[in-house]
Amino acid sequence: MPILNLYNLKEFDSALISQILSIYITDVTKDIERLSELLKSNQHEEIRRLAHKIVGASKTVGATKVAEIAEEIEDKAEKKAPINDIQFIKSLNGAFNEVKEHIYKNDLIH
Repeated sequence: MPILNLYNLKEFDSALISQILSIYITDVTKDIERLSELLKSNQHEEIRRLAHKIVGASKTVGATKVAEIAEEIEDKAEKKAPINDIQFIKSLNGAFNEVKEHIYKNDLIH
């Protein structure tokens, strides 16, 4: 599975793709920080909502691994199941950092 699959953005020019990816990085960085805080407090509805937002944004830009991890968090929060916050945040941050590294390494943001 590629780190980033830009297929969903293929209709856009490189300037718009760059702008979308820049917004994605900014927003998801904040969302993961907030999610990390929420996971410690077991606020299931807020966790579900924020994880859902990360899923949508990540699927849009083709960050499949980030979307899959956030979707797991969303599902657990929806079921009010126990969530191992350290494991999920570590996995989510790892996948997100891979995406950011790929974006910067390939000069996808101008």
